[in-house]
Amino acid sequence: MRNALTPDELDMVAKVTNEACDTLQCDAAMRPIIAARVLGFANRGERRYDALLAIALDKTTR
Repeated sequence: MRNALTPDELDMVAKVTNEACDTLQCDAAMRPIIAARVLGFANRGERRYDALLAIALDKTTR
């Protein structure tokens, strides 16, 4: 398995998702979309909480 997440990292992904959903006041339909976005970036190597939160909130620069 390549670039697998540890239990602590998965916990961080959940916390980022929860914080983003709380901030955005998202509904049950939006939560899995945000979670998938965060998890996708975490699977590609991003491990910084602040960066993942910015990604979840779509506040990144392009």
